[in-house]
Amino acid sequence: MWEDIDKHQAIELQAFTCTSDWPRTAKGRKLPKHPREWEWHAQRHFRTVSRRLLADQTLLVGRDDEQVIGAAVHLSFETQEQLVVATIEAGAVSTRYRNIRDRYIGDEIMEVAQAEARIGAVGLGASTLVLQGYIHERNWASMRMAERARWEPDGLPLTNGYQLWARVLDPREESR
Repeated sequence: MWEDIDKHQAIELQAFTCTSDWPRTAKGRKLPKHPREWEWHAQRHFRTVSRRLLADQTLLVGRDDEQVIGAAVHLSFETQEQLVVATIEAGAVSTRYRNIRDRYIGDEIMEVAQAEARIGAVGLGASTLVLQGYIHERNWASMRMAERARWEPDGLPLTNGYQLWARVLDPREESR
């Protein structure tokens, strides 16, 4: 079950966990890099999103039967005449579902983001919808997920290790 939440409800994401703890030395000192920095960035994003969520952005959370957040996706929109660009600011699957249903939930994140972006684009009268997001160059799981959703890399990776991926759609046509 997916639910659109506002910035006040987003406070519950302060406990959202989508990665392992930061690695430390035997004496407890924090190491300089997290082995999956993209997961750390997503977790930090969702834990602080209640302070940054704008009124024209969408924050969706997927819940299981126990009302535990299993996934989240944050979308922002930019409109240029007949074009709507929907950016996935962050998307993540909770560690609770890792290696159990994470591929299924990751694909669901893409489907939910696309459906929400279509609704927004149609409401704005757009004839073209660009779905986009940045994926870290070592995040193979997200790249495979994007490929299954028929996204493609756009340009070269940035110096921070992230690369833009995108898909162009007619928002009025149904497609997978």
